[in-house]
Amino acid sequence: MISQKIREDLLVFAGQVWQGWASLWQDPLRSMISLSLILLGLVFLLAGYVIFLRWRAKRRQVLNRAKMDGWRGMVLDVLTGDGPVEIFVNGVAPKHYRLFGEFIKPYLEDIAGAEKQKLIHILQKLEYPRFLLSRLAHLNQWERAFAIQFFGLMEDRRFLKELRVLLESRFDVVRFAAAEVLMKLKDESSVWPVINRFSREAEYSQDRIIILLSTFGPEILPELARVFRGKKLTIRLQTLIVNMFQQYQHAEMVWDVLTLAAQTRNQELRIACLAALADFEEPALSGFFEKSLYDPEPVVAAIAARALGEVGDGSSLEKLRPKLDDSNFWVVKHTTESMCLIGDGGREMLEDELAHSHPVQTMALIREALAFEH
Repeated sequence: MISQKIREDLLVFAGQVWQGWASLWQDPLRSMISLSLILLGLVFLLAGYVIFLRWRAKRRQVLNRAKMDGWRGMVLDVLTGDGPVEIFVNGVAPKHYRLFGEFIKPYLEDIAGAEKQKLIHILQKLEYPRFLLSRLAHLNQWERAFAIQFFGLMEDRRFLKELRVLLESRFDVVRFAAAEVLMKLKDESSVWPVINRFSREAEYSQDRIIILLSTFGPEILPELARVFRGKKLTIRLQTLIVNMFQQYQHAEMVWDVLTLAAQTRNQELRIACLAALADFEEPALSGFFEKSLYDPEPVVAAIAARALGEVGDGSSLEKLRPKLDDSNFWVVKHTTESMCLIGDGGREMLEDELAHSHPVQTMALIREALAFEH
């Protein structure tokens, strides 16, 4: 408790301060001079603080550059075999680990093989993965992303579980970095979570997700096939996976894709299935493509016409001939090109058609196809 005397002394002091301010404001000239001096003092303080910050930043840059120059020599000694890896244990203090990461990251990105393994061994000796693990909980999202990308550069699979958790981060940059590294490290358990997570986000287009999944490489195909056959997927997910099959020409899924193409009523998915089947170049599908020539959707008919150029035979020519008078430019173009690809019989048939009456567009496309050396 504050004693009575102290309380009275505080009240007296407060009263004196108040009287001083009150008297100051009663004299306009004195008050203006006082305020000017106060503002001038604040300006000088602020200017001094800014100068101090700039000096400190400049000095930090100089010190960091000196540290990096020292590390560069140590790295070159290790890579050339002139120096032991252990020199880094004492050469890099834990407080400089973040700076060391910025320094060595370009080396990890540009170097491969045994030399890269030496650099990774340096990081292991420093227990750098433990430092990175602590950065995964950093408040700054870019620091988290930095740590995640470093796990990928180090090809360290020991912390896959921690990286999977970050797929649900509230930061987009963290989610994407985690997904990219998990795909790069070929973590099969992450394939479905990555597909499911990013397909729900409108800002991620099909192409962007395919690029992300492609980081895994063709080894992803068995897991995609398992997902395609074993899960109830949305139209968007089905289209996405079919596009992946097309990209890698995964012919083992040809009959699954064919079944889906026959069953679906979604135009986008049907087109994706037809495009994938066309790239599979499976001769047994020629009958399916011949039937698809008469699909009411021009894109489907055009894809079917293009596919018959790869898998069709002489019997397909009579199926293609009526499409020369189709109203769609691409249907006619792919028809003429496919007829030339099927063989001499197709070229002869097109030459005969030049003597018949066809729209100007068709005649031009026939001449163009015949002039091109297939």
